[in-house]
Amino acid sequence: MDKKFILICIVALVLSVGAVSAVNLENKNFDDAFSMKVPKNSNFAIQATNESAGFNFSSNVSFKMYVDQKNQIIVLYSDVPLISKDSADFVYQKMFQSMNPNLDSCYETQIGEMKYLKPVKESSTNPALAGINKGNNTVMVAGTNYDLVKDMGKTVEFK
Repeated sequence: MDKKFILICIVALVLSVGAVSAVNLENKNFDDAFSMKVPKNSNFAIQATNESAGFNFSSNVSFKMYVDQKNQIIVLYSDVPLISKDSADFVYQKMFQSMNPNLDSCYETQIGEMKYLKPVKESSTNPALAGINKGNNTVMVAGTNYDLVKDMGKTVEFK
């Protein structure tokens, strides 16, 4: 009897945790470059990418940054020819390190075409990063909700 009660409590706990952490996602097109599933309550605003913001790219290169402040998610898109399949991992590592300067290690996982970098030391100030590259197109998703970053990254589809 006690074993059944404990098993029922464990199942109820697992189901309640899953219900709390689940986020409803919907498909969103980011300009004409790519689409991805994002939280239904998200509001991605494009941020300036000019010299005053620290970026200086030629007009034939796209670099865009989208920010959803409510869910604390950043999406970066680039079609810079210098980022390719061969150099993408290096770029992901450098971006992850710049967002987490106080960390010296992370978990790296390859999930299909996506590279997922998760801080070893989890906190509300250490974001995870999901990077996807196809040809010259690269998308990086970053945020402190690690499961959400991974779930969003897995849904990136280039146009």
